[in-house]
Amino acid sequence: MYRVQLRAILDFAFPPQCGGYERIGSGLCRDCLPLSVERRLRTMNVSALGIYDGALRHAILALKGGRRDVAEAFAERLWA
Repeated sequence: MYRVQLRAILDFAFPPQCGGYERIGSGLCRDCLPLSVERRLRTMNVSALGIYDGALRHAILALKGGRRDVAEAFAERLWA
């Protein structure tokens, strides 16, 4: 319960920014959420969130930098 209240206070004081475009609002805005890319390799099918370029690259770097809000947004996208 206290975590939710603390997070609300922190979000108010320091609004979350998109990991790709740095827009205020969430860890990843809808413009940064790529469509899945599927490829067929010789031995298996692979799936990825997108091509490592542009806004997705910035979002991944933000994730590597410790942005939990971006991690949550990626997790939601992977879960879908």
